[in-house]
Amino acid sequence: MVDVVMKSATGVANNHRRAEILDQALQLFGSQGYVDTSMSQIAARVGIAKPTLYHYFDGKDTILFEILNGGLTKAMRRSAEPLPPLEELHRVTRNLLEVVRDYKDVTRIFFDLPKGFPEESARVLNERRGAYEAYIVTIFQRLVADGTFRAANFSMMARAFFGACTWASQWYDDDGPWSCEEVADFFFDAATKGFMVRG
Repeated sequence: MVDVVMKSATGVANNHRRAEILDQALQLFGSQGYVDTSMSQIAARVGIAKPTLYHYFDGKDTILFEILNGGLTKAMRRSAEPLPPLEELHRVTRNLLEVVRDYKDVTRIFFDLPKGFPEESARVLNERRGAYEAYIVTIFQRLVADGTFRAANFSMMARAFFGACTWASQWYDDDGPWSCEEVADFFFDAATKGFMVRG
């Protein structure tokens, strides 16, 4: 029983340390760029020895993958119960803008992975992004099917919407005049008015 408790406590501590490493690495990637950030700098920022850092992650590429994959996971959160498509689009918009707020310093990296980034990691990220875009397409398809949106190229609709939301990473400032929720609601309002059936 004591061994089980100790292992559980160790697991919690490891998870906490991993999260701290990812958070500090995210800040460093944002402030000085991924290429110019070293494992030594990440270790120093966390307050651990460089060899200890390798106990948690085997390299900088792995850290970047975990950060980007975490952002995708957050964006892909779904409600426990199915929502009407317009409500679902609103929820997706808010999720995306939350990711832009929390990961804006590496959003550009997601669309332009650094040279030498492991092919398998890139494949996983691209497949997950593709699945997410396909999910957004299904929301637009439902909105056209129920008569809310006018018929159009579903893929183009989804990409225009996705691109507008992620482009906010270029200018959004959490200390600026608009909150994340206000920006998300503006984008949602603009998208729905642009695609809605005119009657």
